[in-house]
Amino acid sequence: MVCGVLVLFSFAIGAAMGAYPGGTHLDPTQAGYDFWNNFWCDALRNPALNGEPNVRGARMASIALWVLSAGLLPFWGMAAELSVPRVEAASAARTAIRWLGTCAMLGMMGVTVLPSDQYPFVHGLLVSVAGPLGILAAALAVIKGHSSRRVPGIASLLGGLSLFSALSNLLQYARQFWLAAAPWPFLPALQKVATLFFLSWVVTLSAAALSGREFPRRRPI
Repeated sequence: MVCGVLVLFSFAIGAAMGAYPGGTHLDPTQAGYDFWNNFWCDALRNPALNGEPNVRGARMASIALWVLSAGLLPFWGMAAELSVPRVEAASAARTAIRWLGTCAMLGMMGVTVLPSDQYPFVHGLLVSVAGPLGILAAALAVIKGHSSRRVPGIASLLGGLSLFSALSNLLQYARQFWLAAAPWPFLPALQKVATLFFLSWVVTLSAAALSGREFPRRRPI
């Protein structure tokens, strides 16, 4: 299922980027969508940052980000079962991973239908709430998964890199949104790096769940 979600997301976000007229927050005259200088949410804007209409692109971006968020709702239940060792029958960590992750995805689904140009405060608020929930869910899964026989070492590594980049991204975003700090030119690129690490972690965990293999147990952290 995860692979299907990622294929649909890639197709829709690719179409959205291709239709985006242009403009970044630092350079409104930029032509087209710049992968490293535009945020994902820039593609939701209509008009675009350069002032031109972006009806088709905004619609495709909304579909892409909604599909990704909605499609990952079941992932958190799987991540909880995979990361928390089976001996912990009634683990609070398992429940927390499932519900924190689910709430984070629901928040991001709201972000996709409330673009920042039309609903700047609500959009930023949802990101500021959903982001920490997702980071907490992932942190629990990575920490517990480190000592689980069902989680491969590469998943723990990718999860750690995902957490570091996502937390850095969220802190910088919060600084700009809540403290009105000057835009950091590398924030859109950091957002993409965090997304790529996160999706790599999702794919690796999903593959481990499908394989049913067990891996050498590492020391709990």
